[in-house]
Amino acid sequence: MSRAQQLKSGVVSLGLAHEWVCAFGRQGGTAAMLQQTIEDASVMQRIIDAVKGETQSAPEQDAVMQTLMAAVDKGVQCENGVYRFFDPGMPLVVLRNLPVVRQKKLVYAQDWYDRYDWAKREDAPQERTLRIPVEGSFNMTFPNQEKLLTADEEVASTRSVAMLLVINALSTGKRLLPDCYVRCIDKDSDGRRVCVGDFDADGLSVCYDWDDCCAPDIGVAAARKS
Repeated sequence: MSRAQQLKSGVVSLGLAHEWVCAFGRQGGTAAMLQQTIEDASVMQRIIDAVKGETQSAPEQDAVMQTLMAAVDKGVQCENGVYRFFDPGMPLVVLRNLPVVRQKKLVYAQDWYDRYDWAKREDAPQERTLRIPVEGSFNMTFPNQEKLLTADEEVASTRSVAMLLVINALSTGKRLLPDCYVRCIDKDSDGRRVCVGDFDADGLSVCYDWDDCCAPDIGVAAARKS
């Protein structure tokens, strides 16, 4: 968006500003929360990103949907825990907001990660090979899990793991990782490793944990280097 297109004083009427504040309050917003949206740039950015996702034009949304369904039509091949699929490359925040994903509850409604670059990053469409979970990677710290990867593998991105889970669910009806998580390469602002899993009836979840944590339900995801 250019500076000429950005919101400036006088562009919005006082009445419209009043309606926005009233609508904010009707959804449970308080004066303190309103103040926070003004003062905290990251909070305001999440609001803007959410509205952008909701107001995507019909032709744009249809094009993204067609791209996703074309990948679904290609299917997912699996052999010994190794999954091969076509990754259309769309960002996690775009995937989460697609109508079919929402209707089928494939991605749990979360917004904590909206401000991170890894959640908004778009990759080039390509064939991908993921190993999830890496065999024997549970009950291990992240450094030890990394040692299980082969020379031609790297820790998978959050985006690619979520994409595989969604495409596989749409293609086969099966929700992988229903009672466990896999660590990915991405981190939150505190340095905690992002994990994807617990893919139940409400959708896949994106959470985080410290690298030195060992748990029976936290493995790791590997991707073949491109």
